[in-house]
Amino acid sequence: LPGRAFRTLFGVGILAEFVNREAGPVVMDDSLYRRSYPATWVWQWSNARCGRVTLAWRPSRITPLPTPTAGASQMVEPCDLTAVAARRLIGAKRLAPSELLASCIARIEAVDHAVNAIPARDFDRARESAKRADAAVVRGEDLPALHGLPIGIKDLQATKDLVTTRGSVIYKDHVPTEDERIVAAVRQAGAIVIGKTNTPEFGAGANTRNAVYGVTGNPFNPEKSAAGSSGGSAVALATGMVPICTGSDTGGSLRNPAAF
Repeated sequence: LPGRAFRTLFGVGILAEFVNREAGPVVMDDSLYRRSYPATWVWQWSNARCGRVTLAWRPSRITPLPTPTAGASQMVEPCDLTAVAARRLIGAKRLAPSELLASCIARIEAVDHAVNAIPARDFDRARESAKRADAAVVRGEDLPALHGLPIGIKDLQATKDLVTTRGSVIYKDHVPTEDERIVAAVRQAGAIVIGKTNTPEFGAGANTRNAVYGVTGNPFNPEKSAAGSSGGSAVALATGMVPICTGSDTGGSLRNPAAF
């Protein structure tokens, strides 16, 4: 291939999998804790010595989510569930929205001091919303898609009665009187707003720091960058503070934090 074409294809993706063959089989009896991968074509190293890249067929498979260490407990905290798994449990009356919210709040209080992902919080109103969500489940109502899921809202997006700074000292005390469209939509879909996720000033920057709330640290090393501008949302998700967050992307503001 020409050099430019090769670099383009090389950058499309190289699949690298590391399998612990000594840990023994992992048995999980709940399908909600499994992640499935569809069959697809992937780029992968075909020869480590020559460094050749070839196109290979990867069959579909299912792997546990999360993967426990062999012999260790397979239980996870509710806040560690994916949004899909948590929503299924809520719909099956096996997880109460208030229980999930309490787990998320506990995680935020335990780890956010180290990474600064959700600097503005709305716990009291979230608890009230969770109680109403509990009641709807008990009554057997038709539940919307995001029913009972705590959500972090990127601080560029206006939230009614919750400070929205846009990462700027100009708006450090700004409290909108209504939700903007995306926030109203996720509330209508049943999500419970738990707080605002950090962002650079006006979302301008491949970082997540501002003069109002400071720096959001990378969850793998808080002294490193979390990228941006949706770094607060990415870190909140990576650390299990919430199962779902909003974000925005013009020039990589979702993709960069996900990669970091």
